[in-house]
Amino acid sequence: MRINAFKAIAFACCALMFTGAANAQVAPISVKFKVDGKEVHQPFKIKISLNGLVLEPKIKNGDFVFPPEFRNQEKVDVRFTSGEYDLFYEGVYVSKINGEMVFALENLPPGEDCNRTKPSPDAKPMMVYWLEFHPKAGDGTTMTVSIYENEDQPLVEPDPNQDHPPR
Repeated sequence: MRINAFKAIAFACCALMFTGAANAQVAPISVKFKVDGKEVHQPFKIKISLNGLVLEPKIKNGDFVFPPEFRNQEKVDVRFTSGEYDLFYEGVYVSKINGEMVFALENLPPGEDCNRTKPSPDAKPMMVYWLEFHPKAGDGTTMTVSIYENEDQPLVEPDPNQDHPPR
């Protein structure tokens, strides 16, 4: 009788741990969008890609569930689109995608310098956008992308507070 009770308790504990792990993997990720410091409430899409596979998670009430196909990957690419904005983030660490993500950008007036490393001395900054990660536990990080006039590729800058430098 004692052995059966012990088995039942052990089984219940394992079932609870498994359920908790499964729920942690499908916890919704909250998304916010800011332009020039102000939160914007308009429809948006997120596309997550790796090696040619592109998935677009369903957005519900500003939240989405990270695709299970990518959960065991180290990095993915993330594209955020909303209205006229199309923000691309290359090499985002999957471990950072939880809790809340804030997609933000700042349009720079002509001639204003964004105080960032320039790809060339005469490069003129047009826009800076970033992705803030606010996990449910632990410290957040930020990934910043600067766009310059006449440049083919955006310059992704390392954030001094970021655990892993961007690619």
